[in-house]
Amino acid sequence: MPPNLATRVWLLAFGGALVLFVLTLAPDVLMMDSGEYQVAALRFPHLALGDRPADLVRIHPVYLAVARLVSFVPISNLAARVNFVSALFAAIAVANAALLTWWITRNAWAALLATLVLCFGHTLWAFAVIAEVMTMLAALLTVELLCWWLYFQTGRTRWLLALALLNGLGVATHLQLGLSTPIYVAGLLVLCNRRQLTFPFLLAWAAIWLIGTLPYSVIVAYYAVHTGDWHFILTSATYGRFGATPRQFAMRTLLRGLAAIPLNYPTLLILFAVPGVTRLRRTAPPIFTAILLGVLAIQLLFVLTYNVPDQYSFFVPIYPIAAVLIGVGAAGVLADRLARVALVLLAIMPVPIYAVAAPALRKANVRLFNRAIPYRDPYDFFIKPWKCGDRGQSRYVSEVFAQLPPDAVLLTSYTMEFMLEYGQLADNRRPDVLLVDDPIDLLKQLAAGADGKPAWRRPVFANDVEAKDFPAPLREQCAPHRIGLLWQLEPPADADALTRALLGQPPPGQTAPPSQSPPTPPARSSASTAPAALRSP
Repeated sequence: MPPNLATRVWLLAFGGALVLFVLTLAPDVLMMDSGEYQVAALRFPHLALGDRPADLVRIHPVYLAVARLVSFVPISNLAARVNFVSALFAAIAVANAALLTWWITRNAWAALLATLVLCFGHTLWAFAVIAEVMTMLAALLTVELLCWWLYFQTGRTRWLLALALLNGLGVATHLQLGLSTPIYVAGLLVLCNRRQLTFPFLLAWAAIWLIGTLPYSVIVAYYAVHTGDWHFILTSATYGRFGATPRQFAMRTLLRGLAAIPLNYPTLLILFAVPGVTRLRRTAPPIFTAILLGVLAIQLLFVLTYNVPDQYSFFVPIYPIAAVLIGVGAAGVLADRLARVALVLLAIMPVPIYAVAAPALRKANVRLFNRAIPYRDPYDFFIKPWKCGDRGQSRYVSEVFAQLPPDAVLLTSYTMEFMLEYGQLADNRRPDVLLVDDPIDLLKQLAAGADGKPAWRRPVFANDVEAKDFPAPLREQCAPHRIGLLWQLEPPADADALTRALLGQPPPGQTAPPSQSPPTPPARSSASTAPAALRSP
């Protein structure tokens, strides 16, 4: 195949996908994980981890470095620029999938079908228009597969060395891509056994892979040396404070994961992936086929057993592989003109399906979320992957800051915390307001009033007292009452009792049972983004 033709396939898919994602991009600040990424990109390279970080696994330094660089481009606002990073890498993933499909089938319609299926599938599209690391994983994983294909087509080992660097960078970006590393190593060992590679080459591959991991491994090593607690830091770097483990697996986790797949393929084009596997085994080099299917299998095994509320988001790196298999599987029927028209229509059909499903679910009063959030329509927020024109979260930030009195303290939930922090850092809004995310920090605001009763040093508010993770002692002892978008907290009647309750200490004269421990703050994940149908009850 002429190189310029391959370039055209890649550029056409990339350009079309990028236009779609930019036109539907979220225009401003976001809540939850996306807001955290926007704030982290603004602060980078300062990571604000403290002296003993328990969540190194969540820092994603490669992604933050790229987001920080893009944030300097003087277009729109900083939040939108960070959102654009996701669109950029999603478009790269789409182009890589289209190119790989083309290489395997030599069929332009198959490449087009893979492009459309991936662009208009719910999950990649939804993560392409907000600040998220997942589309970067999809781009890296697909370019790794391109390196394998190029090696088998040319025999040039430089593509395998490029693979080593890219996979190392992938691990430094997110440990999910480290799941593919054993598959790659197995492929290299097979090639070495066949005398197509040498042992010194394997050592060079490992060295380059380690170099690729340096953006993350250096941070891990620094904190391990700094704290002297290697076990704690390695746990922080591989598991984190709130990560799920295989021991938490339940059948509902598998079912919830499987339920996310039809959301991405409402027209069931995923069924073409089955003949796609068969055709791939006939047309592609056997080791390449084994590697691609091995990566797909291990990633699926991880996601389908990963018991976290936002489980569906970890499918993002998998869907480009599925798009390739769909394009390969449909290549045979695409020779028929009527079939081409039908499959292209089916590939774009999710757009009207998502548009109609949101109001239909709203009319049927199907409950998607456990609680309401101001200026967020739950049906549009989750069912429609596009976020163009959605400035509800920016409006919330503006109105909250306008409502707070001077020098107020605001206890924030994870859902709203970072978009408020972004308002202070990026827009210099209300620097007098103290944002706290740990209820224990409110104890510093307690003082004795003129009458000897407990009083707040500064007016104290909270933005989500109805959340399940809002501390019950604050709700019981501080009599929160609604004022606009917020709740104002009254001083507690008994400061000592509140202190003991927040610290998990027993009342005077009682001894805590051995198993009792202080309350743990809520997990920082995208839990609030997952609808009830895809979450554990």
